[in-house]
Amino acid sequence: MQLTKISNLFCRLAEQSTFFKNYHFGYHSDINTNIINKFNPDGAVGTLFPLVLWAAPVEGNLSALNGQRGTNNVQVSLYFYDLQGRDEQGNTVHESLLTVWDRLHTHAIEFFNAAVNSKVYTVQNKTLNWFVDANTHNDRLVCVGLDFTVELPYACEDYQLENLQPVEGCELPTLDMEQTFNS
Repeated sequence: MQLTKISNLFCRLAEQSTFFKNYHFGYHSDINTNIINKFNPDGAVGTLFPLVLWAAPVEGNLSALNGQRGTNNVQVSLYFYDLQGRDEQGNTVHESLLTVWDRLHTHAIEFFNAAVNSKVYTVQNKTLNWFVDANTHNDRLVCVGLDFTVELPYACEDYQLENLQPVEGCELPTLDMEQTFNS
């Protein structure tokens, strides 16, 4: 349930962004397939860029196992992809790699800050690692990556297998995205 809670937050942030056009939880290779999701409900649109991808977490840990309560630490790797040298219609765009990376990096950090400001989770050690890459899966695809660990409180009821409905009181907060992205 807690991975869903984080993913729903990232999806909502992408939906409410005027820059990002797509969000996906999954694998990097999904970029090359036509994934049916909230941004492409009938599978006819394809992958839109700029894209936010939360790569499935490889690891995490539970700490402070004091009876029924503790902390869930989840490794998060967010990848922000954009096109370099062309637009969605395939038209040539004359921008340097540096310009595209800088713009994508700026929006990635804004996205990160909006997620932290949502108070859904806190960032472990208040540390964020970032990197840039290009042509990772496709020619002319630019990437900015953010790696961090989120901390979420958990209770045993968060992990009950009998009832996988959201736990009361764990709903996502309502965010004013214009204020969040512009602050």
